[in-house]
Amino acid sequence: MKKKQIFKLILLFFFSIMLPACSGPFSGQLKVFEPIKLTDKEHIATLIKPGVYETRINWKSGRSFFELLLEDYNGRKKAFRFYIPQEMEFTNDPFSFSLSAVDIKQPFDLTGEVKISQSITDTHNGYEACTSQWMITECAGNEPKGCRKVWRSAPGLRSVEFYYFQQFRYLNIQLVKQKTAHVVAEFNGEALNQWKVYTYRGDCIRVAEHKIF
Repeated sequence: MKKKQIFKLILLFFFSIMLPACSGPFSGQLKVFEPIKLTDKEHIATLIKPGVYETRINWKSGRSFFELLLEDYNGRKKAFRFYIPQEMEFTNDPFSFSLSAVDIKQPFDLTGEVKISQSITDTHNGYEACTSQWMITECAGNEPKGCRKVWRSAPGLRSVEFYYFQQFRYLNIQLVKQKTAHVVAEFNGEALNQWKVYTYRGDCIRVAEHKIF
């Protein structure tokens, strides 16, 4: 196995144990099957009619709640908070969880599941913009004492080789009538985080001097 392949496998393992499973935002759809009332973050009960809503869930690791953001049929943006126990940790993949209405401070119980997949893309080659810097000597008149070193800069390009580490997270949440199995609404969404990993970065060359021009 080549050194680059071994390095990618090590990196994949490193990210898999270091990155939090739930770090939004998750973008997707909320399907509401019957009229429901949720309490928004201003503690106002809001009626949500049956339908499909484009929805985003902000779920940041370490917070004691996540926010569900949607636009109602009148175009008004609404944010609803769902509280979660701070001791709840996402340690497995997939990770399933179940919370009561008392836990989340909403009039429904909640069940959900988080799934994670990770990948590393093929290597890419190309050029990226950079800033080329160099030092010159400036003199005032003919006296050596009047000289000084100053920096100059100009746009440049450098050749690069890189790939992306990608983490896809899939979130399913169901709102359930308290102490029953009757689902009144369901959210399905996903989130993508990716990081560029350089395997080579060349020197920055001023655009006027670069060979590709």
